[in-house]
Amino acid sequence: MLANKSNALNLEDSPRVLFVHQGSLLDDGVMSLVGSNTELEVLKINYVSDELLARDIAKNCPDVIMMGQKQTGKMKSLFRFLTGSLALEKLRMVVFHTDDNCVDVYSRKQMCVLPSRDFLTIIQREHATF
Repeated sequence: MLANKSNALNLEDSPRVLFVHQGSLLDDGVMSLVGSNTELEVLKINYVSDELLARDIAKNCPDVIMMGQKQTGKMKSLFRFLTGSLALEKLRMVVFHTDDNCVDVYSRKQMCVLPSRDFLTIIQREHATF
């Protein structure tokens, strides 16, 4: 299921965020925070399976994927697999953990752990500097 929220005036310049909803309250809160930013084009999908996730990512070519982590160890290999495609080589993946206050950011550029006020900045900017 794909939902689109876009309030920005010029969506061509807006980062395209694909939010993978897995049904948690944390997902709802983060989706509300990210979806309220009018400078982002936010697409939401409900997680069904890894195969459908890969298909939806390839179909939508997002700049950023956001999702909660329920299974440890899969995220690095998923990121490597996704960025193997030329269309997704600039992809960033933001993974928030449901069991602690940690957020992982996967990117071809190294990023440092950030204060919470900079959370939206890592989603909005391709070459964010901190």
